[in-house]
Amino acid sequence: MDPSHSTLGRSARKNAPAYRGSPPPGSPPSQPSPPPPASLETTTNTNSSSDLDDNEEEGDIDSETALNTVYNLLSELGDLNRSNRKAAEQLAEQFNALQAQVAKAETHGSENSSLNHGMDETPDEALLPQPPITPSQTTPLSTSSFADSVFHTPPLAPSSDIYEHIQPARVQTEDRDTQSDMCGNEIGAMAARIAELEKENGAMRRDVQLLVVSHKEQQIMARDYEAALAKALRALRTTVLDRSKGIVEAQARYKELLATEQELTKRLQAENADLKDALSNAASAIRLTLADNA
Repeated sequence: MDPSHSTLGRSARKNAPAYRGSPPPGSPPSQPSPPPPASLETTTNTNSSSDLDDNEEEGDIDSETALNTVYNLLSELGDLNRSNRKAAEQLAEQFNALQAQVAKAETHGSENSSLNHGMDETPDEALLPQPPITPSQTTPLSTSSFADSVFHTPPLAPSSDIYEHIQPARVQTEDRDTQSDMCGNEIGAMAARIAELEKENGAMRRDVQLLVVSHKEQQIMARDYEAALAKALRALRTTVLDRSKGIVEAQARYKELLATEQELTKRLQAENADLKDALSNAASAIRLTLADNA
């Protein structure tokens, strides 16, 4: 159970000391620290038990105030540590996701650039058809039995007429230019995406730096809380010791007063007995005197 919502926590919020810096979110507002509890005062001119009860009630109030302050400080310190841990985990997750996106974008961009580079290195001459080999019009067969025979081949058309309507190089060049434009557009879009991710990465780095500065400030606040907690514990210990000493002194004084009262009672009883004896003797003497006179 959160002590800040209990009776002790509500009482502590009235007496919580002020700290340097802003309090963490969710923590109750700090108030000026109460003055140190006064030591238990005792008097020596009374022998009643009401004074002892009043002194004990004052000691209880001081102890409860110090204890409530300790509970409040512990609760605020726990809330501060939990908020710091949660913010650090969220920022680390965002930073890891951004790094993964940047790495993926760089890998995709390098693949597209290598593909475009390979297409640019393809020579144009490899895509063009080679000129045909001009065959001979007659082929003599000197080794056969028909050495005197002559084989006639039909005449071929000029090479310029054959390749007049064929332009494969132009088609290949247009396809390659189109692919190059597409790859260039993709690379440009990827570069823009990488630039955007770099901008986000820079913003994330600035957020990390701000978080580091905030973490240092919160560490300073935590040290202040710890110092205030130690001070409150010392005050509580001093209060308890003073209360214990006051109780011991009051008990000793009560014993002294009780012994004095018993001694006075005994003395009074002895004096009363002596007085009764004296009165009895005087009465006897008076009766004897009256009897003699009669």
